[in-house]
Amino acid sequence: MKESEIKSFIDSREIKEQITKSFQYLIDNNTNFDLDVSTNEIYFDVDNLSFEIKDQESIFIKSLIIKDDFEIGYYILAFNLQKEPIDDYFVIY
Repeated sequence: MKESEIKSFIDSREIKEQITKSFQYLIDNNTNFDLDVSTNEIYFDVDNLSFEIKDQESIFIKSLIIKDDFEIGYYILAFNLQKEPIDDYFVIY
């Protein structure tokens, strides 16, 4: 899949909304107070999504997680080449 196709996929599938809902679900079900997005200390940077093709089998859409103006991790929503969500990854440094 070409870069232009991936960018079109991101725009056409409303990926920002989908990745935001998926991340919010993860946070809502997390018991760690340090990750409480409602305190506005953590910013989920959905306006600057990046992407990567992994093993020619999946597309990773990545958003950075910012706290107090520092990058503290990232969230990835993975799709197969048929553009269906298959997994997600939440990483804190």
